[in-house]
Amino acid sequence: ACDDYLARINDPVIKDKLREETENAVAAGVFGVPTVIVGDQLFWGNDQFDHIRLLLDDNDPLDKEKVAAMDTRERAIDRKHFVQKSKQPG
Repeated sequence: ACDDYLARINDPVIKDKLREETENAVAAGVFGVPTVIVGDQLFWGNDQFDHIRLLLDDNDPLDKEKVAAMDTRERAIDRKHFVQKSKQPG
């Protein structure tokens, strides 16, 4: 069984599929595992499964309007913002 597994992971078709799926994940915003994508929402970490269940049960406690408003706010943690601030006199 182990030899079969090693042969399969070295198969170029399998390697190409892994590369393709990795590129798809990065394009979707995945940055760690486990990540679950539900619709257009990304859930990262195994502590998110309860929230995923609520969403799937149509019982999401988050106010989508408030979340959308928060998403439009500037994030000070972004490197670009940090670099711009550090170049300002003062």
